[in-house]
Amino acid sequence: MNLWMSLSLFSILLFTSAEEECGGILHESSGVIQTPNFPNKFKVPIRCRWILNAPNDDTSTVIYFTQLFVTRGLTFTEYELESNEGRVIHMVTEKNVTFVQWLLTKKDLVIDFELNELESNHLRIMDNLLDVYGFNLTYEKTTMARPTACSAVACSFSGHCYASKDFQEYTCSCFPGFSGKDCGHGPYCDTKQYTCYNGGICRHVGSKHALCSCPEDYTGPTCETSLIAKPACVDEGKCTEECIENDLSEPCSCGAVETLPDLQNYARYEVRIQLKLSSHCSINISHCDWKWQLEHQLSDYLWSKNISMLEFNISRIKMISKIEIIIILLGEKREKSNIREFMYKFLDEFSFEDVTLNKSFLKLIYEPALYIKSVQINQPGYILDEGSEFVLSCLAQGSPHMVFRWFKDGIFVNVSKAERNIWTSLLPLDSSDHYTAVLGIEHAEALDQGRYTCHVTDYGYQQCRTVVIEVIRKSQLRVFPMSLTVFKDSNFSIQCMSPDDLPYSYSWTKSDVPINIFSGQEYAERLLPIGSMLTVNNIQNTTLYGCHFGPFSQKVLVEVLDRTEIPWCPEDKNIGISWDKAVPGIISIKECPIGYTGNVTRMCESGARWLIPDFSGCL
Repeated sequence: MNLWMSLSLFSILLFTSAEEECGGILHESSGVIQTPNFPNKFKVPIRCRWILNAPNDDTSTVIYFTQLFVTRGLTFTEYELESNEGRVIHMVTEKNVTFVQWLLTKKDLVIDFELNELESNHLRIMDNLLDVYGFNLTYEKTTMARPTACSAVACSFSGHCYASKDFQEYTCSCFPGFSGKDCGHGPYCDTKQYTCYNGGICRHVGSKHALCSCPEDYTGPTCETSLIAKPACVDEGKCTEECIENDLSEPCSCGAVETLPDLQNYARYEVRIQLKLSSHCSINISHCDWKWQLEHQLSDYLWSKNISMLEFNISRIKMISKIEIIIILLGEKREKSNIREFMYKFLDEFSFEDVTLNKSFLKLIYEPALYIKSVQINQPGYILDEGSEFVLSCLAQGSPHMVFRWFKDGIFVNVSKAERNIWTSLLPLDSSDHYTAVLGIEHAEALDQGRYTCHVTDYGYQQCRTVVIEVIRKSQLRVFPMSLTVFKDSNFSIQCMSPDDLPYSYSWTKSDVPINIFSGQEYAERLLPIGSMLTVNNIQNTTLYGCHFGPFSQKVLVEVLDRTEIPWCPEDKNIGISWDKAVPGIISIKECPIGYTGNVTRMCESGARWLIPDFSGCL
C-alpha cells in the first residue's frame, strides 16, 4: 500500500459520518455508490468519501448518474498517482444536476459528499419523485461510456433508471401509466391540450407536466407558433379572391382561384342607353332576336377597345315600346372620357332592322371597381405576444354601397356578441378613393390565433383577402393545490410551476411579505421541470401564500381548521375531481380534467355541505 493510499484510508475514517456508514475504497470493477437508506431520508450532517483507484490498463473509470437527486454537496476530484493535490472535475449544483449523465477519468478518483441539512438540497418532481433523498450511482471500469446510459432526466422523471446485474445495459423502468423508451409517453400526451403541432413531440416531465419538443422555427406550448411569419399567399395576383356573391356561409367559396388583374387602376362604369323597337317586335317581341344582336355587337365593339362588359341588363320603362338598357363595363380609370366617346360612336354605328337607338340618350356613372388592395396590421409583423393589442385594416376600393365583413377561420366575427373588447369601424373615403374597414382586438389571446379574412361585397360580386395571425402565449403560473384547507399544526406543500423556461427565479410570500425560505417552518425547493415547492410545517393560522416568478404571480389561501370548533365539508370525489376538506363559505378551486384548460370551482356552503361543481370555466 503506497503513501497516498495510507493517507486516503486515514481521511476516510475522519470523513465518514459517525452515525451512518457510507464511503470506502471501491476495489471491484463495477458497483454502486449510494447514500444510506436510499431513496429515503438519511441523517444529517453527513460526510462521506469514496475512493476508486485508477485502472491498471487502458480502461477508464465511468460514473453513471443513474439516480441523482441531491443538488449540492457532491464533488468529484481526480488525483495523479502518489500526489496529494487533486483537480475537481465535477461538482453537482442545482444548475447542472439535470444535464450531466456520466463522468469518465483515467486517474484515481475521490468522491466526496457533505451535507448539513436535507431541506432545499434535493430535486422535487411531481408526483412520484417528491420524496426521494440522496443518490444511487453506478460505476464501472471500461473503455468508454455505455450508449444506453440513462438517468432520472433521461427517464423523463416518469421512471427510474436501472442498471442490469452485469452493468452492461441501462434501461428506464416506467411508473404506472407511462411508457416509451424514455417513459415520456403518459396520459397528458393523449389529450388535445398537449397535442404537438408542426412535427413537435410530446414528452412527459414528471406526472403533472408535459412538454412539446419543437422543431426548429417553431415555438409555443404545442409548437403552434412559427418563428417565421408566413404570408397567407405567395402569388400576389392570387392573394385576393373574387367570385359572384352567393348564399354560402363561408366567404368567397369560389373554387379554384384565378389570377385577378390589378384592379386598383380599374373602374366600374354603369352605362344607360335607350332603344325603340319596331312595331313588328313590339307586337311579337318573342320572335325578335334583337337582344342577342345588341349584346353581341356591343361586346365585340368594346372588346376591340380593350374594355370588358361585365353585365348586360334590360329594364322596360313605362313608355310603350321604349326599353332602357343598363350595361356594366370594367375599364381603366383613365379611360373615362374615352368610354363616353366609344358609346356615342356605338349609338351611331349600331344597326338592326327592328331596333332604333336613341342617339341623344346616354348616361354614364363612374365608380372604382371592387378591389381589396391590402390587409395590414398595426404591429411589426403577424407574430404577436399574448396580451398585446392588434388592429387589422382592410383597404379597398369600390362603390359607396359595398359592404365589409370580417371572418376568422371562416366564421363571421360578430362583435355585438363578443364578451371582451373587440370592435370594428369603417373609415370614410380617402383621397385615393379607398375605404378602410378596421377590426381591433384589445388583448390578444391564444384563441385569437388563426386566419383573418376581409370580405367585401359590391354589386353582386365578392372579394376576400386573408392574413394569418400567430399568438405567442405568455407564461402562466400553475399552483397545486389552488386552494387548501388543513387542520392546525399540519404540514403541507404547495407546488408552483411555469410552462416556459424564462430567465426568472422563484420567490414566495406569506401574507404579501417575503419569507425566508430557509426558516425551518417554511422552506422552498426546486421543482422540476420548471418550478418551486414550498413546504410548510406546523401551521397555526389561516395564511395567504404567494408564488412569484418574474412578473407573474399566483396566490393560495390556506384555511386552518380547529378540529374542535368548526364543521367542515369532508373530502369528496365528484365527476372525477377529488376535493379536499373545506371551510363553509369557501370556494375550492381545482384544475379542469385532463384534456381541458381552465379551472373548476365548488362551494362549501353553510351547514358544511358541498354544492355541485361548476365546470363552466373548462374549455
